[in-house]
Amino acid sequence: TVTAPVLSVVKSVSPIGTQPPGTTLTYTMTVTNTGTGVATNVVLTDPIPANTTYSAGTIQTGATVGTLVARTDAHDGDGAFYDSVSNHVVIGAGGNITLGAGGTYVLRFSVTIN
Repeated sequence: TVTAPVLSVVKSVSPIGTQPPGTTLTYTMTVTNTGTGVATNVVLTDPIPANTTYSAGTIQTGATVGTLVARTDAHDGDGAFYDSVSNHVVIGAGGNITLGAGGTYVLRFSVTIN
């Protein structure tokens, strides 16, 4: 029997639709292992959208939306950070995300429309 992880990513934004400058948009990304094997050292990098500015201090991560924990923006080992050089939010860079079969991991952060 062969087992293998299969990862899928779903991204949503709130509020939806056309928004004016100054509006805060909150992005939620859910990574799910739909495979039968364990996914180890999962890393997710998400670029900040064009014409928006990352809202400092808004990164949250957790196994589900109901278990989100605030993270710092610094690359300090808490599992997530904002990379101001590449303008990306990164989770799992320390190798701390493992997803068993059916496991999920959620990233949430906010930006402001310029």
